Amino acid sequence: MYSSPANSAASPRRLALALALAMASGASSRAQDSPATPPPVEMGDGGETAADLRALIAALGSPRPAERERAAEALFARGEAALPALEAAAGDASNPEIAPAARWLAFRVRWGVSRALAAAAGPLLDGFDARPPAERTRAVVEIAAAGGDAALDLLLRVALRDADERVKRQALRSFTLLGGWSKRQDALLTMPASQGLALAQVGILLGGGPDLFLVAARILAREGKHEQAVSALAQAVWNGVSPDTDLLASPELAALRDDRRVISQVYSKRGLDELTKAQQSVVTGERPGVFAPVPSDPEADALRAAAAREARGTPKNPPGIDPGAEARDAWWRAAERTLRRAVALDDANRVAWYNLACALSLQGKAAAALAALQRAADEGFEDYRHMEEDPDLAPLRDHPLFRRLIDDLRLARSKKAG
Repeated sequence: MYSSPANSAASPRRLALALALAMASGASSRAQDSPATPPPVEMGDGGETAADLRALIAALGSPRPAERERAAEALFARGEAALPALEAAAGDASNPEIAPAARWLAFRVRWGVSRALAAAAGPLLDGFDARPPAERTRAVVEIAAAGGDAALDLLLRVALRDADERVKRQALRSFTLLGGWSKRQDALLTMPASQGLALAQVGILLGGGPDLFLVAARILAREGKHEQAVSALAQAVWNGVSPDTDLLASPELAALRDDRRVISQVYSKRGLDELTKAQQSVVTGERPGVFAPVPSDPEADALRAAAAREARGTPKNPPGIDPGAEARDAWWRAAERTLRRAVALDDANRVAWYNLACALSLQGKAAAALAALQRAADEGFEDYRHMEEDPDLAPLRDHPLFRRLIDDLRLARSKKAG
């Protein structure tokens, strides 16, 4: 069986390339015209005046600690709207009591350092943006570990703003590990599309999970990039997101979740799971339940009725047959049916064709397995080394058609490399 999406039409690397092309072609006129700034921390009501900001900055020098704290948090809540005034106060040597506080507060606003993060990782933040890249990279890891969710806004800003690519990648890796693609989804969706797609492109190459692909799908759908959005959503489904979950209830994704390619990916992942359970069932004796079609499948009712008829005619424990072996065989049959549905919905789903070949091979259906394997190769499946080592294809290994297919794929790979 093949459990990696790397050879699928919606593979992470292919999707990252698609995102790059979307950005290169101008994913949004808004993105092209927008400055490279992250979404602000909460901005307040937007009604503050220059006099209001001056009054708050003056309060930073108050002799009363509580008043200084209230002024600092009020300025922080205004986000980048307060940044020019804070930077001016930080450089004003005539106010030695206010300048250091304004300088620290400007740093907090610029990098999204909440009070919770300042308390958890204060020493790590000191002089962060003035350090060499190697030290900033280490600091990003330590800040993420110390701050947890409180570090997400800083990590997002570093991923967007830092001048060094290694620092940016480490910030995005830490952001991903902390679940930032889910927890900061609203912020990611409100930033200019070019920034969101650039982050998603790098995140995908770093191995981001289903929430990342959902963010990419929503941005692409919003920008009218339907094909790339379908690929992103299919990848989210492969990573375990159900097409009927509330996560896909957003207006951007409503038109995509019923796409045949997305539904095909659901069946493809389910077929892989059934092949895996076949191996386990020899010990557990667990058998597959009645086939349940994806609700958004256009032929769901007919498939459900056919599955019910088949279930009524199938004996649960035929006499004289080892229960473990019978359970395994039942899972193989279930995987075959599921994967046939996957390729019926999307005949370019190369991973589904490959795993269908595995399900057929395990049942001794050599001719059909070889035909499915050839179709996987025709649709772009290239991993001939996996084919040679896959135990599911062992029954085919000495067949001349199998050897010829391996030789053809090896020759194609050598020509591409040359």
